Amino acid sequence: MEIRTKSLLEIHMAVLLFGLTGLFGKFLSMPASFITLGRVFFASVSLGLIFIIRGVNIRLNSKKIITLFVLSELFWRFIGLPFISLSRFPLLL
Repeated sequence: MEIRTKSLLEIHMAVLLFGLTGLFGKFLSMPASFITLGRVFFASVSLGLIFIIRGVNIRLNSKKIITLFVLSELFWRFIGLPFISLSRFPLLL
């Protein structure tokens, strides 16, 4: 299969999957938190299987864990929470 055809198939599959998730979410009568946790579970299992099949080492040492924690904390303090509070400001008026 040539690269252009493969790329087009991949992008069409991605669009189909993203479109179907919206429809499934609309027709399900479950709380949003339950749907989100289900999606996280299936995504984690899928990624785990892909990593096992491909033999990818995903172990983190303590230095990487601390670095990731500090970076995520800095993001939420200086970028994430201010944007959330700014976007909710009109609702508070």
